[in-house]
Amino acid sequence: VLQALQLLAKVAIRGDFDEVRRLATSGLVKARDELNRTIIMLTADTDWTPPQTGKCIEYFLNLGAESQAVELSSGDTAAHMAARRDHLRVLALLPFRAKWQVNESSLTPLMEAAKSGCWRCAKHLLHLLRQAKFVRVSRGGRGGGRDGSRGRVDLLKMQDGSGQTAQDLATDSGHFELARIIERERRLVVSFNGAGSIKGLSSTEMDMRDHLEQLIESSNWSGLLEVANRVNCDLPDRDGWTPAMRAFKSAACPTAVLQRLANLADVSCSKRLGASAVCTGPPEPGAPPSGLAVLLDRGAPVNAVDEDNRTPLMLLATTGTTSAEA
Repeated sequence: VLQALQLLAKVAIRGDFDEVRRLATSGLVKARDELNRTIIMLTADTDWTPPQTGKCIEYFLNLGAESQAVELSSGDTAAHMAARRDHLRVLALLPFRAKWQVNESSLTPLMEAAKSGCWRCAKHLLHLLRQAKFVRVSRGGRGGGRDGSRGRVDLLKMQDGSGQTAQDLATDSGHFELARIIERERRLVVSFNGAGSIKGLSSTEMDMRDHLEQLIESSNWSGLLEVANRVNCDLPDRDGWTPAMRAFKSAACPTAVLQRLANLADVSCSKRLGASAVCTGPPEPGAPPSGLAVLLDRGAPVNAVDEDNRTPLMLLATTGTTSAEA
């Protein structure tokens, strides 16, 4: 069984879905190696995988693979391993609750990402807490989530065994840019009462967000690339739209610019009601499918759904996109 498990992990890491379907069984995806590691853990513990690996992970989960299993020596889960390697493709596909477990060192995946400077996974975890479907915020910023979460504020204030938060760990590890991103997220006030809103940006941050949006609207791509960075490209408006999300929806944005933005932004970021950059409604007429390919290459989930449970493939179908492009 151990050899079969290791072979299956190698096949999944290279994204050979046909071979995964041939090898995987419900029994094998639930098997553990000598350290209690599952197929999800073995696939998570690597730096980069092709988009097809995401399909393999979803297949494993559908067969019954356990997303919250822990390694014997460290208490790490697949989410801890993925966050430490900045393996967004795997982390993004795990259930919400699995992304906030603590290991034997009382570290959450967000803390692991903060210590390691893994900004892709850190941003993904932070931005989940902007979404209504994960955290229902009540008066004072606290409240339970649909998945039994401890509430947005509590999750962002979680401490390790030494009393340090994710922001503290990022600062102590010299990842000051990431510490700024975490600090800003802790300042945001996310409301889901009535129409709901995201507030809490400073006036300087709001001005920068508006400036980036104006550059996109005017198709000033060189200006956009001069100004955009990892700190400002995910600044949300009241509905959760970010400048990067608007650029990926634009028909005018060149693929080369989108590739640069994908190296700065959270490609899995979603609006407050749940639609991500890969699924923000039908793209503008003429928007290149290559934009979607860029997002998927950087780790965005291919089967993400919007608030109406439509996947990117469904949305492409509504625009008359050919099967080859899809």
